[in-house]
Amino acid sequence: MLAGLEKPQSGSLVFAGSRLNTPTKAVAIASDRIALPDFLTANQIIDLSVNTLGCDWPHSLVNGFNFNAFLNTRFEALSSGNQKKCQLILALMRKSPYLLLDEPSAALDQTSIHYLLSQLDAYLADKPNGQIIITCHEPAVFIEHGFKCISL
Repeated sequence: MLAGLEKPQSGSLVFAGSRLNTPTKAVAIASDRIALPDFLTANQIIDLSVNTLGCDWPHSLVNGFNFNAFLNTRFEALSSGNQKKCQLILALMRKSPYLLLDEPSAALDQTSIHYLLSQLDAYLADKPNGQIIITCHEPAVFIEHGFKCISL
């Protein structure tokens, strides 16, 4: 609901102390539910986001996720792990105060999971009041790293 992917069935949504009527740009999200243009290359998708959002090009994220070799691959041709990396790059590059990650470790190799965890640490160090909400079926990865877990 914060990102505008779902509408409340009833009631109202309060965000940062105020009623929220439209999605907030303060939230960055990485989710398979967000349809990215399959016909564009990963590079084109990142460029589109950089130009639309006014972000810097995420060189360090692309390097950290070992994604350079896949930049000229159409999104639909990327493996599920590389699609996940592209989604994470798009969310992390925004440097938003609120970060929603849906199954962020799914389909990632161990090196990429470790890099993701280091990026989440850096995010929290950079934004002491920032918040990360993670939904996952593998909470041990995040719990072992020191994240708190709430089971629903």
